Amino acid sequence: MKWRFPALMPSGRLRRPVRRIIAVQAGPNPSFDYYLGPRLRRFGKMPYEIVDIDRVPSLLDAERLDGTLILFCRYLTAAWLDLIEARGGILAGVALFLDDDIDALFADRSVPADYKLRLLRLHLSHRRRLASCLDLLYVANPRIAERDSLAELRLLSPMSGPRDEPRSREPQIGLRVAFHSTSVHRGEHRWLRPVLRDALKAEPGITAEVAAGLRLRLLWRGQRGIRFLRSRSWPDFRRDTAERGADLLLAPLLPSPANAARAATKRIDAMRLGAALLVSDAEIYKPNAEELALGMCVPIEPGRWSQALVALAHDRPRLERLRDLNRAHVETMNARAEPLLRPKELAGLNL
Repeated sequence: MKWRFPALMPSGRLRRPVRRIIAVQAGPNPSFDYYLGPRLRRFGKMPYEIVDIDRVPSLLDAERLDGTLILFCRYLTAAWLDLIEARGGILAGVALFLDDDIDALFADRSVPADYKLRLLRLHLSHRRRLASCLDLLYVANPRIAERDSLAELRLLSPMSGPRDEPRSREPQIGLRVAFHSTSVHRGEHRWLRPVLRDALKAEPGITAEVAAGLRLRLLWRGQRGIRFLRSRSWPDFRRDTAERGADLLLAPLLPSPANAARAATKRIDAMRLGAALLVSDAEIYKPNAEELALGMCVPIEPGRWSQALVALAHDRPRLERLRDLNRAHVETMNARAEPLLRPKELAGLNL
């Protein structure tokens, strides 16, 4: 069965100047911390609140909602829409941030059923009501809105934060490789298994760490030389990866509509690890000429990826240069980051 959900048609303009922002998130998550959190902190004197999606929104009084922009990070609930419909006349507006093509993920047969149910429960089932009151749509990749030919959207690039700074470490012997992708990337886990098998067989100095819950580990059974990183909360994962580190982060992406709408957040993950980054999609990661020359982008062919790992295991200067170039790219993204709001949209605050 092919599902078709209502299109998001934002007005592209706020109802009135913004006096404060209420940002709604479904628990701590990288989408919020890579896109919205850093931008909220940049506002300086702009009052803002970060609230959990499960909070009862009816407890918010009219004074706090007057001139408020309600900003959803991916997900929302019927209770929040009830509030918006009841208090719409005093709000500054309603905004949504998306860093995934949720429709494409829902249609992808490789995506686990429990994740699809989450998308349905916390986003897709509310799409029609949200579409009728949405003012601003922020996306991490313009392809997210390409299906509906939306012109009224705002593009946000990812930003790192203080918790993404790598720790100082002593040099290690061998090549420490990491693959940190969730069950949504089941296809990439399956694809990467023979890549790592061949690389580890050809170069015993390579060690690998794979983030995988119990179901994903079944795809890796029988594979030697792999250390598995169990599922954990986002704050714990962020802290632990900064502490542990790696030399090289792998970010292959198989061709699919959902993957075409990804953004370059793996650059931040690699920086936090103190690692270089190996990718397959140049359009998403936009490597510069030197990164291309050093082999950062490898076509999605297993043999070429295995060869690239073995070559980097014997070329520490190239690995370190790729690491430094990736960090410089993240710093440039931070410096050029787009603001959430334009000056004329602010309610006369001395920012």
